[in-house]
Amino acid sequence: MPQTCKNCDNEFDGQFCNNCGQNASLHKINLKYLWFDLTQGLLNFDTGFFYTVKQLLTRPGHTAREFIEGKRVAHFRPVSFLIVITTIEALLFHFTGFKNEVATFDPNSEFATQLEAMSEWMDQHQSIIILASLPFYAFWTWLFFRRQNYNYAELLILNIFVAAQRIVVGFLIFPVFYILNLEYNFYTDSTVIISFVLIAWIYAQFFKQVRRIKSITLALLTNFLSFISFYIFVVLIMFLGILVLK
Repeated sequence: MPQTCKNCDNEFDGQFCNNCGQNASLHKINLKYLWFDLTQGLLNFDTGFFYTVKQLLTRPGHTAREFIEGKRVAHFRPVSFLIVITTIEALLFHFTGFKNEVATFDPNSEFATQLEAMSEWMDQHQSIIILASLPFYAFWTWLFFRRQNYNYAELLILNIFVAAQRIVVGFLIFPVFYILNLEYNFYTDSTVIISFVLIAWIYAQFFKQVRRIKSITLALLTNFLSFISFYIFVVLIMFLGILVLK
């Protein structure tokens, strides 16, 4: 029986679209799909990496929505893509020596040593930190946009695209900070400010049925509350870790 490809709208018979090659049996985006992406995506390093980069820089919100709706064949798997680019970012910072300098009142104290060790661990495991923050972003997105009928896992995918775009844009501005010998903290502060602009852009495109001014306002509020709630969570974990290590 003929069916319509969700990727290219071609009518075809069989398991795969004869026009674009997409599988007819698309998995609904849920937590099981995300787990499959995480465990299998890196083992099947297929095409689509640079296509995804291009889409993130030109039409990120439309791309995220279309991916959720079924246009997936040209894309690199989102979770795998995010892990790859965060790994590249960590290697870039490691080999260039571009890293956070922990400010303390007494740099020779045991507390300062432990804090610096944890800060260095976080710098070296950015993919883990970013993945850990995504549930916070997805929760606030779901809370403010729950009438748009996207499930939690789908909003996780949206925020994976958001995080990935922020890192890709970070790659573009990194040479300026490195060449001018600007501080790492200035770089991170700048990316935080840029992230508010990027999330407003993505959400305005993604939630096309929401008035633009409303989607942008809720996007900024989502980003702010997600950042604050995750920051509080990280600080609590760090201090608990320091207490355990004492």
